[in-house]
Amino acid sequence: MKIFVTTIGSRGDVNPFLLLALKIKSAGHDVVFCASENFRNLIEGQGIRFLPHFNQQEYEAVAHDPDVWHYRKAVPTLLKKGLLPAIRKKIPSHYTGAQQRLSGYCSPDGAGGKTCRRIHWE
Repeated sequence: MKIFVTTIGSRGDVNPFLLLALKIKSAGHDVVFCASENFRNLIEGQGIRFLPHFNQQEYEAVAHDPDVWHYRKAVPTLLKKGLLPAIRKKIPSHYTGAQQRLSGYCSPDGAGGKTCRRIHWE
């Protein structure tokens, strides 16, 4: 199976999903881990394929949005202005064709299914 794991945030957000990705990989599945560029060495060092969801310029644009720092608006803003547009650009380039269909999606935002429907990759 092809599994796409993504998370946003700090090392405390990445570590649990990295453990999940390692367990999935050890079960023989193909895993791509999508996180901020600064986690590339950590993730690739564990033998997991890495895909950054933000480059530095995209990160700065989202980080400077005042809604990201609002306690009620932070997650919707990150999803709408950051993660969803980034994933829409990234996933089709890594999972195309019949042999590359994505089988699963792991995300801390609870919106995995919604995100997949919005991407329209199959």
